[in-house]
Amino acid sequence: MALAGNAPHAFTARYFGSGATAADETGLAAALASRYGAELTPIDIRREIRNIFEPIVRALDEPHADDSAIPTWLLSEAVGSRYSALTGIGGDELFAGYRRHIGLFGDGAVRRLPAAVRRLAASASRLLPERATAILVSTA
Repeated sequence: MALAGNAPHAFTARYFGSGATAADETGLAAALASRYGAELTPIDIRREIRNIFEPIVRALDEPHADDSAIPTWLLSEAVGSRYSALTGIGGDELFAGYRRHIGLFGDGAVRRLPAAVRRLAASASRLLPERATAILVSTA
């Protein structure tokens, strides 16, 4: 939008509580907003959220175990009160942004290996202690 000449308005979730500092992307959001001349509104996600559970459950109309519904709900309320919006939700999944997606990059190469080699590799991987596997995955 900024490159097209429109001044965008960006929103970001800002968390408080245990582990919030490590998850805080407000600085990055501010840098991007500044770069593109966007107004940035941080939406505070605090522990006092009991009063929004019922509206979320009612809106979703089914059991939902993903706690990302809370910041999504609060951001949607803030944005929807003034704008129709595009979101960044789903971008990590679409562009393989999580560690668990690393295996997808090698999937095609592995599928081209002979079945006997794939079985041998699978058997060998079972010999690794669980902790070693976790370390290998976390450093990849």
